[in-house]
Amino acid sequence: MRKSLLEYNRQELNTLFQELSQPQFRTRQLREWLVDKYCSDFSKMINLPRQLREILSSQYQAYPLEISTIQRSKDKNTIKFAAGTLDNQIIEVVLLKYSYGYSVCLSTQIGCAMGCVFCASARGGLVRNCTANEMLAQVLLAEQLVGGRIGRVVLMGMGEPLLNYDQVVEFLRLCQDQDFGLGLGLRHVTISTCGIVPKIKQLAHERMPVTLALSLHAPNDHIRKKILPVAQNYSLDEVLDACRYFFQKTDRRVSCEYILIKDVNDSRSCAKQLAELLKNEQMHINLIPYNPVDFLDWQAPSRKQIELFADILRKAKLAVTVRRQLGNDIDAACGQLRRREQ
Repeated sequence: MRKSLLEYNRQELNTLFQELSQPQFRTRQLREWLVDKYCSDFSKMINLPRQLREILSSQYQAYPLEISTIQRSKDKNTIKFAAGTLDNQIIEVVLLKYSYGYSVCLSTQIGCAMGCVFCASARGGLVRNCTANEMLAQVLLAEQLVGGRIGRVVLMGMGEPLLNYDQVVEFLRLCQDQDFGLGLGLRHVTISTCGIVPKIKQLAHERMPVTLALSLHAPNDHIRKKILPVAQNYSLDEVLDACRYFFQKTDRRVSCEYILIKDVNDSRSCAKQLAELLKNEQMHINLIPYNPVDFLDWQAPSRKQIELFADILRKAKLAVTVRRQLGNDIDAACGQLRRREQ
């Protein structure tokens, strides 16, 4: 199995080029091609000597991921690609086009151990964590597809980011790094979590200005325990307390994600309970109509019911958005990503 040069740190690249009798500035040149120019084709790295390019091409892989399939939605606002890893796993990544540019939805794990009953990612369980450089490669491959820089990164694909804490934080440092990384401000990065209380508090101490998105999905512990197994470990009171702590430490408002599922959490009573629960919280609420998964029986509420639910929250003076549905026709919407077989 060939190694990926994106996985090499600065010292490792310096050592590699020394062994190849190359000057140290080759490290900077190669990294510029890999990251700044999102190029994974050694033959195009024209300021490297031809012989060196041939050696690198024969012995190494540029990125730890290679695109295997690409799907585009009918409205052309969503691209989903599957990428193969060096250990023959497949993960899915989504590009979303907005008025301000592209946002990329990354996977932080291969599979998922959380077992949320409405989510396709739970099927097959967790295989392993993604490395920080596999996350970086997802961004770079997305940039290859659109031919430009990605302005916003969301860690909302497969997996629970806070259960891959060390690699996620390392990825965030790569995002910030102006010299060896993306040079992307962390205010343009969102991390989703089901509510891993100790890790939310640990992330708060990193003092990184990311946006935290809480996957709430229920207005009370009774319903939440039915659809999110993590609720057996952390009560709503504990989760919201951790979110308040995050806000206090970072001054970054937490986003609340709420998937509306017909006859599960979409009633007027649920809306009123949610309004009461969040009335004093510094949160913006994203209502997400359930996206169908072919092997699950859940359904989205009617548009009328969704608007009724949103209106109850707005009358309670809460900030609410009903998320636009993108990528349903290619199984690229929220909750539809899954691990594929190689």
